[in-house]
Amino acid sequence: MRNLLGSVAVLVASLLFAGGAAAVEPTTKPAAGADFVVSDMRVQTLAGGTYLYGTTETTFTDIKKAIDGLMPKVDKALADGTAREVGGVLFLYEHVTDMNAKFTLSIGVVTPEGQKSVGDLKVKKLESYRCATVIYSGKLESIPEAYNRLMGALGAAKLEPVGHSREYYLHWKGETSPNNVVLIAMGVK
Repeated sequence: MRNLLGSVAVLVASLLFAGGAAAVEPTTKPAAGADFVVSDMRVQTLAGGTYLYGTTETTFTDIKKAIDGLMPKVDKALADGTAREVGGVLFLYEHVTDMNAKFTLSIGVVTPEGQKSVGDLKVKKLESYRCATVIYSGKLESIPEAYNRLMGALGAAKLEPVGHSREYYLHWKGETSPNNVVLIAMGVK
């Protein structure tokens, strides 16, 4: 999963700041022959929770290296039983301003309350989160389309992003599986 998620982040980053995104018509229907579906955008407040995570400063250019450094620590905590997830892997992108600027990347899992730190992994309380969301289901190669559609829907709704987003990996079967499910949540004012 670690190598795959690194590739996901690089693909997503390539569209996060694409200038033409606002022109995309949001839809739940994939292009003819596509192996993915993107839901309509929904504005909602996601609940908080306990988050076990590793964090680093990185750029989208160097994100694969950052993921390769953090994901094994999360995988080990889950494999050896020192952590238990209750919601899948969660990527947090904070202070994102443009494709070339440094930002804070956190990778971890939502855990039951009472989780303790594990090695270099810290624990914090995630606050509730007002965001615009889409649910993406499909192969890794098409996930940038979810960001493209989300950015288009944000523009159409005149919602202003606040510089951070989350990716909740709800169901993961592999890079080429059309059955992956990811909730993409972009913070909005």
